[in-house]
Amino acid sequence: MDRLQCIIGGHERGGTTLFIEILKNHPLINGGFECGMLMWDSPINFINSGIYWDIFKRTWCNSDQAQAIKVCSTKSFNESCNLLHQLRAYPEDVKLFYKCPAYMRHLDQVLARCSSPSIIVSRDPRGLFWSRCKHQDILPGDLGIDEFCNRYNDYANSLELALRKYKERILVVRFEDFCEAPHYWGDIVFNYLGLDFKRSYVDGFTNNRKSYSVHGGSIDKSYCYEWKNQFSSHQIDRILKNTIEHKQFWIDPS
Repeated sequence: MDRLQCIIGGHERGGTTLFIEILKNHPLINGGFECGMLMWDSPINFINSGIYWDIFKRTWCNSDQAQAIKVCSTKSFNESCNLLHQLRAYPEDVKLFYKCPAYMRHLDQVLARCSSPSIIVSRDPRGLFWSRCKHQDILPGDLGIDEFCNRYNDYANSLELALRKYKERILVVRFEDFCEAPHYWGDIVFNYLGLDFKRSYVDGFTNNRKSYSVHGGSIDKSYCYEWKNQFSSHQIDRILKNTIEHKQFWIDPS
């Protein structure tokens, strides 16, 4: 796709919004909030498809239904991407990124529909579970843990499948690692995308983007470990036991 620099996926509440803010600091890449159209097999099938369509219409098209339909009433994703670029009135040399956590769940299909690289943000399941509990996305008891772990494993299984097919087009970044060393990982991310890196890209975010729910408005490594002292040892053991098959995404091999 001519104007698509990359796609971003991961877990809900897993740090993908932080990467929106970081990438938007670079002058040659920009994008709105969720753009889940690549989960559908054609742009036109994305129209009126549900929650991702509603978010796309609101955040990319300023709630203009006619404009959103125009963008997606095309024969190819490339045409849609070009129309979206025109609608956003970005300069000619600026490319787009599409961010949607659920891309991770369908990553092999998504990558088959474009030729762009992907950044997948992984996160320790304990921190992810706490974040979802804190935002009341899920209940903290055993039933909530089981539901959470099933979803976690579903996403991780999809990522493993995509890595077998498209390894050269996937950069997996562990959220905790990034927050511990943002300049080191920022350099890796931007170089992976073929863009120059400046330390300022990860040092803060502009005031006009406060509507995005980045914790504290900047990178805060203590946020990664808020889950500590929030759960019983039984709950922690249950989370780790039920996600252990995917520990390569949340435990540092060293």
